[in-house]
Amino acid sequence: MDMGFEKLVRKLLTEGVKLYYLHEKGVSLEKVDVRVKCLGFILGDQLGLSREEEGFLENLGIEKVCIGPKVYLSSHCIAVVNYELDLMFSTS
Repeated sequence: MDMGFEKLVRKLLTEGVKLYYLHEKGVSLEKVDVRVKCLGFILGDQLGLSREEEGFLENLGIEKVCIGPKVYLSSHCIAVVNYELDLMFSTS
């Protein structure tokens, strides 16, 4: 099934997934309560998301979170987020 970005985001939200937008200007991931049933992260490629896509996420109230002040490759971001989540959930 082919589904566009906006339709996918809306579908995930209606299914109860808590989404965060991974962005270098977001709040630190360490300060976010990620202990929810379903969790997802949105991140762009080397060009990032378009202004329209960012505006769409902002209008939906999707919070920006970051793993630090620098820009990293998406694959590295995924690894760091997984590591941080492992740390958060292993201390509970």
